[in-house]
Amino acid sequence: MQTQENKTKVAFCIPDMIIGGVETVFINLMDELSKKTDLQITIVTLAKIEEPLYVKWLKSHPEIPVFVYYPMRNWFESIIKYKKYRRFIVYKSGKLKDIDVFVDYKHFEFFKELQYFKQPKITWMHSALSYFEQSGLFYRLPLYTKLIGITDDFATDFKEKYPEYKDKIVRIYNPINVHNIKNKANLDKAPTGEYFCHVSRLVDGKDIKTLLDAFDLFAKSYPDVKLYIVGDGYKAKDFQKYAKTLKSEPRIKFIGALNNPYPIMSGAIANILSTEYEGLPTVVLESVALGVPCISSNCKSGPREILLDGQAGLLFNVGDTQQLYEHMVNTYTNNIDKKSMLENMKKSITRFNPKDIAQKVHDIICATAKGL
Repeated sequence: MQTQENKTKVAFCIPDMIIGGVETVFINLMDELSKKTDLQITIVTLAKIEEPLYVKWLKSHPEIPVFVYYPMRNWFESIIKYKKYRRFIVYKSGKLKDIDVFVDYKHFEFFKELQYFKQPKITWMHSALSYFEQSGLFYRLPLYTKLIGITDDFATDFKEKYPEYKDKIVRIYNPINVHNIKNKANLDKAPTGEYFCHVSRLVDGKDIKTLLDAFDLFAKSYPDVKLYIVGDGYKAKDFQKYAKTLKSEPRIKFIGALNNPYPIMSGAIANILSTEYEGLPTVVLESVALGVPCISSNCKSGPREILLDGQAGLLFNVGDTQQLYEHMVNTYTNNIDKKSMLENMKKSITRFNPKDIAQKVHDIICATAKGL
């Protein structure tokens, strides 16, 4: 039996826990890593976890402590905006002094705080390479001992463009729990009638306009089919306003965010992702896990890799309304080889097995703690 002293102590730092793809795969990973008897896991956040889904999960794992801190700000911001909040001063309070490895799980979010710790650090990069370059975040790379990219395309491109860090980068896929997804899909009935489904945060970069325009074209010939848009975000009202300018607007249903979108996804003609860029889009993995055709933009990075270059789903060029419309028609009229596509989906999804991925993460954490 492992004693506390013999365990590798790892702190996973994630800014918040709201309904989203990164948070979903984080919980999938924690489910498996929490079974590792040689790890002692701590979760650090920058905001109190209030989403019921994750509150319930944490209650079922009392062995995982959660520390909630507020981000370091300039002194005048602290006085004006953050006076009632305590700053991130764990390097003084000592609550995390015994941690062996810190994992900055989302896009260098804890860079400012982790500078005060001497322990090795790992960061996860959950988006396309272009996102980090355009955001100007790569000046933070030297702080980290290991860098995790979540697609082969990302890792390959990163090594070519940043050869000085090629020994740090490791590709690890996000885990997807097929069994849980299928079980949750059966917890409720799918909507009646025929429909396409889109699930995402309704924010810039998701290119909802291309989706709406393509559906408007589709609805001219197939007026009985609906489009369900599941999700919420700061652009939701803008997208709803644009939808009202379209003739197909009565067939477009904005559902809002759902803790369990799988019943809707499972009954769709196809699940559609129209995004401009991604890391490894969870919704595409979920569609493949459900055995439902997926139509995705061929953005950097993720969809092409998941959908086996178009053999396990349909790909269209980013922003190409006409191509998306044609894929919708072909899927609806069964002008695609769904049997072959389903067989390829089953082959594709085996790469994202949570146990296998958790073992790889475990090994990297332990090796990093030992300085290997």
